[in-house]
Amino acid sequence: MLLLLGGSLLALASIAQAGILTVCESIDAHPPSAAAPVQQRFLEADGRQITLRLSDVPLPENARACSATALPIGGADVAWSTLVSRQDALRLKAGIGLQGVVQGQKLEVSDLIAIAAPDSDPTASPETVLAPPRPVWRAFGSEERARVDGELLICAAGLAPAGFVWMPEDGWPGDRPHHLLLQANGHGQVTWAIADAPRQQREVPLVLGTSALGNALRTSSFEVPASSQPWRALSVICPPEGARINIAALALRPTLPQRAGWVWSPAMWSDTPERIWTLQERHRLTTVFITVPTEGAQVRNEPLLRDFLARASERGLRVWAVIGDPADVLPAQQAALVQRLQAYRAYNRDAPPDAALAGVQLDIEPYLLPGYRLDPAAWRDRYLQLAALARQTLGDGWPLDLVVPVWWGSDPHWGPSALDRLAPLGVSLTIMNYRTDLQAVRRGAQPFLAWGARQGRKVTMALEYGPIPDEVRRHYQPSADGGELWLLPVGPHFALVLLNDARAGLPGQSFRFTHQRAFAGDNISFAGRPEALAAAVEALSPDWWPWPSFAGVALHGLDGTPDQ
Repeated sequence: MLLLLGGSLLALASIAQAGILTVCESIDAHPPSAAAPVQQRFLEADGRQITLRLSDVPLPENARACSATALPIGGADVAWSTLVSRQDALRLKAGIGLQGVVQGQKLEVSDLIAIAAPDSDPTASPETVLAPPRPVWRAFGSEERARVDGELLICAAGLAPAGFVWMPEDGWPGDRPHHLLLQANGHGQVTWAIADAPRQQREVPLVLGTSALGNALRTSSFEVPASSQPWRALSVICPPEGARINIAALALRPTLPQRAGWVWSPAMWSDTPERIWTLQERHRLTTVFITVPTEGAQVRNEPLLRDFLARASERGLRVWAVIGDPADVLPAQQAALVQRLQAYRAYNRDAPPDAALAGVQLDIEPYLLPGYRLDPAAWRDRYLQLAALARQTLGDGWPLDLVVPVWWGSDPHWGPSALDRLAPLGVSLTIMNYRTDLQAVRRGAQPFLAWGARQGRKVTMALEYGPIPDEVRRHYQPSADGGELWLLPVGPHFALVLLNDARAGLPGQSFRFTHQRAFAGDNISFAGRPEALAAAVEALSPDWWPWPSFAGVALHGLDGTPDQ
């Protein structure tokens, strides 16, 4: 083995050498070379670069902060390579999955998975039992017309007043209008009513409306006016003909859940805003996230933006500015990010209320940068610092939303403990819950909805509608006699190297290909299936209404599909 430490050449094992695998931590110690067919650069969270290279040319003696391993292979033998952390190296020893798109005979790797159990379901997440509290109904009235049978409310026929009442401990604030959202089935026409303390004393609840129940679940919404006192009791009033009532979902909230969508191209709002109005009508959007270009600390094309926002306001459409670049977490990029945020503040300061931005959304994904896996905790801390900087720059009066991946809900470096550090910033979250299996979507949503309920923060669930390519996952298991995939120590670092063919005799741990599984893009996206997308939103929303943290649904990819 060859080790270069502080520029000193220590030793080379006498093996059949064809190449030298090197890792350098100095940005200028490892310049690109035509003699190195494999050379990659990885970022650290502080912006420094680490370089991985496989070459048949040794490093110069003045190379700094470099480690190397001699190998019996050359660059032409390598199909793919990356660096992994020491923690990842330990996790990968039981088995490795490489997932990506097949281009010809080559796998373009997009994800690296530690395989603990054969053929684990990639859409599955740990089972949870988290759920919002369910209403506890109490029957009232004479002649025993009303009775509760499990979750079924049963009304016998009769003329005497009867029904069911739910009185949650904290009630609902009456200082602003609310909406009663419910999904129910059964039979009969039942009346919904609500009461504050004076109405309870007089036994005259305010009637909100009626629902004609049938076998299929039906979604209804009723307006609840403001009251001088908190609302204390929600009632279901039995009809004379009798009824059977199964309430699948119920929520009382001050605003209806939003339906949001992303529009990434600035040309859509500046040149063809009618396309956005079409999206709004077709998908019942109440909110859009748009890209707003800036120059220095000013918004470009202010008159056009002001005109678009005023027209959107007339249509009841809220508009947020979205910023999305993984590199924004790097120290060198933060001054530019601050300028963009200052530009939005300056714009809103001078804009009339009906032409103001509704808020700022950060869609910044540090895990897409090469090097994230080398130290996820450091990148997490960098992201949290960035969120705090954005809040400080915007000020407390600005709504600030963060777009985060669904796997953060269970990732050991994130999870509720890391998300709790975001809560004091007063942010909301939008979760990229990109799956089409509804049970997987429900599982992914629960940790975030529970976090939002505990912290008093709002959470939006996003579904994917853009095109997603089909992928495969290739499985590799540890092998004592060589294989196509090798985990190679290089000084304090670990390189994962995929070869074109199985080889033996490399100085590391080998893994041999066992099988592969197909992963269709339609497991992730509803692209080309607008009816399926609409049905999914209708099926999922009632599950989420009861969570006080649920803010609504966002749809990604609407602007990139032919049918919009």
